[in-house]
Amino acid sequence: MIMHDCFDDPACESRENREGDDFTGCGSTPVAIVFFISFMLLGSFMFLNLFIAVIIENFSDIAEDRFQLISEADMEGFRLAWANFCPHGELFLPTHKLHLLLCQLDPPLGFKGEIMDKQQLLHVIANLGLKDHRGRVHFTEVLWSLASCVSGEDLGTFADFEVMRAINKTITRLLPVPKRAPHLRRAYMYSAAQVGVWGGKVKER
Repeated sequence: MIMHDCFDDPACESRENREGDDFTGCGSTPVAIVFFISFMLLGSFMFLNLFIAVIIENFSDIAEDRFQLISEADMEGFRLAWANFCPHGELFLPTHKLHLLLCQLDPPLGFKGEIMDKQQLLHVIANLGLKDHRGRVHFTEVLWSLASCVSGEDLGTFADFEVMRAINKTITRLLPVPKRAPHLRRAYMYSAAQVGVWGGKVKER
């Protein structure tokens, strides 16, 4: 509509300005067409796409920075620290040892080298929101909670998504705690068998 108003109208008459020169305020059809088409091409396509590209790039940088907060080495450090307290491959850690685990973990997941009293450490653990399984915490749940604190996002809210369930399964597969040594496993089985035999004798009495 605006471009059409700038067209040369045949009914428009020339007028004189204060200096006496003839001029027309009726517009110019060729100039209007060239100007508005160029404006639409540059404004709607080039500048708009450039603006969107800047926004997408900023979001990509933010996402990349968040992913870089936790590296593969940090996750491997968590696995090794967990293995110090669960050397036989247990996926559950006694809750009262969790503060010791955090003290052995390097930043950003842990507080190794940090000067913190036990009260502050317990306050941090309480804010993790971990589920206590009869006095124990689970390997994956601790890792997810620590990662949530580092990234600044509540990863637990995405746990029901299929992709997050797949990641959760992959973490356990790619970062397994060390397996129990075969001779230790045999020793535990032998001990359990002896307890069973002893329990049967008690029942007979």
